Amino acid sequence: MIQNYIPQLLVMLFLSNFLIAQTNVDNQLSTLITSDLTLTKNTTYIVPKNIELSNGAILNIEEGVILKSLNHTRVTIIINGGSKIVAYGSYDNPIKATTALITKEQPIIVMQSSQIQNKSAIETNYFYYKTIENPTLLISNAPKVNTIASSMDTDF
Repeated sequence: MIQNYIPQLLVMLFLSNFLIAQTNVDNQLSTLITSDLTLTKNTTYIVPKNIELSNGAILNIEEGVILKSLNHTRVTIIINGGSKIVAYGSYDNPIKATTALITKEQPIIVMQSSQIQNKSAIETNYFYYKTIENPTLLISNAPKVNTIASSMDTDF
């Protein structure tokens, strides 16, 4: 009699794994964010190694958000083109990073922001967080810089 339930049990197990996998896909972030986006409170998001904000996009991160990397111990958010991040972390419910890797290294959030210093120089700043426990605002006033390789004449 127990043998009759084994196929049904296997089907239920398969379906439950499928539904869990679908939930994770729904919370997967893109590598490029070009319009405003809010990461909802107490939700886990699967993230690529780098996320780039551009086109003036505003990324709101509510308290308790977990940024989970499947393959890295760093989550880097690159802020370009007048974009900004507004992070609402708190001591009781911080924003934090996790990883699916088995590692002794604690996952961190890296925010990279560029600022135009004068007409010919752009300064890039890196901010490293184990957790974000205070309201935080980061803005970039620098446009995305496209690097063009060219040759130079060796005669001075």
